[in-house]
Amino acid sequence: MKNLIIAILMVILLVNGLLHVVYEWFDFTLMLNSFNLDIVSASILFSALSIIAVIIGFVVAVSVLGTVVFVGFAILSSVFIVSMTAFWPALLIMLLAIWLLSNKVNKDLGDNVTTF
Repeated sequence: MKNLIIAILMVILLVNGLLHVVYEWFDFTLMLNSFNLDIVSASILFSALSIIAVIIGFVVAVSVLGTVVFVGFAILSSVFIVSMTAFWPALLIMLLAIWLLSNKVNKDLGDNVTTF
């Protein structure tokens, strides 16, 4: 949300600055329905339109990113589940072999004597 507010403020500053430059250098005027808008009204109009465009772009970017993250998570979880269902016998045999072949500590003697 902080990034959205920063983007909106940047748009307002850029639009107002560029609008003043265009008005001064090129003698640009904006007419709306046969009415000549002054620089303040035109600046407010352009800022409002720009803010709407930024909000729409933010929503599209967040929804696209959310979709990409969701699809990535779905793919990774499906690969994990498929690999677990396909290789569970091999995993079970490996765990059983590790358990059977590992050294056991004899706790009755009180020291680290291993038995086979």
